[in-house]
Amino acid sequence: MPEIFIVSDGTGATAETVLKAALTQFPETGVRFRRFAHVRTEAEIRDIVARAGKSGSPVLYTLVVLTLRQAIMQAAQTHRIRSLDLLGPIMSELTNLLKHPPSIQPGRFRQINGEHFRGTETMEYMLQHDDGKNTDDLHEAEIVLVGISRTYKTPVSVYLAYRGWRVANVPLAVGVEPPPSLFDINPAKIVGLTISPERLVTLRRARIKAMSRNMPNIRYADIDYVQSELAQANLIFRRPPRWPVVDVTAKSIEEVAAEIVDLVRERQARANSR
Repeated sequence: MPEIFIVSDGTGATAETVLKAALTQFPETGVRFRRFAHVRTEAEIRDIVARAGKSGSPVLYTLVVLTLRQAIMQAAQTHRIRSLDLLGPIMSELTNLLKHPPSIQPGRFRQINGEHFRGTETMEYMLQHDDGKNTDDLHEAEIVLVGISRTYKTPVSVYLAYRGWRVANVPLAVGVEPPPSLFDINPAKIVGLTISPERLVTLRRARIKAMSRNMPNIRYADIDYVQSELAQANLIFRRPPRWPVVDVTAKSIEEVAAEIVDLVRERQARANSR
């Protein structure tokens, strides 16, 4: 699989976003990124480019300091790899247009657009912790959603991540114990999701229809099975220290998210006051 090195004196999120946008024009082409953020010295650059040189990987960079841009171009030539400067040409044009030099402050874009970058980072975190993935580091999450299939865990997680929350979600299933790490983290972060059995049956039947033969569990949308799943989930929710539960039936994603945030903030404030 081709690999591209991303080097930045900020987070590197800008370069990665631009690269991903360009790659949409090359569908079904697998490319792996290696991002090196907060690079501040020429020694760091030489080391990174040397590593890229071993695999012949190109280097894409966003560096505002001229000496660092020069260092990466020289190192790329030494190791005979391609390099692409995303910021340098634009800054030169703007200098000519505006008749004064740039401030040369690494990470300035991140400072001005903090909420945007926070949203980018939290979205990445959510994708890495969706549907029970990477439960060993749930303590890093700010909100953890727990519920059975089709209780809006992922859609709500996406919305909250977009709003700047670091969110993970963990599925529950009949006969399967939740991951132990779920009971080791601060319970003020955890919110259970539930739904009416009738609404859940409707949602699951729609999913079965959409997935066609890829849904081997024919009980998935059976009302008795659904009720047993919800009952088991409620038992888990009521275990000490008891997690609050949000009923998503007939609510919009925005309403559910707002209720979750209120619950988390209230519980954390209560815990901090003790």
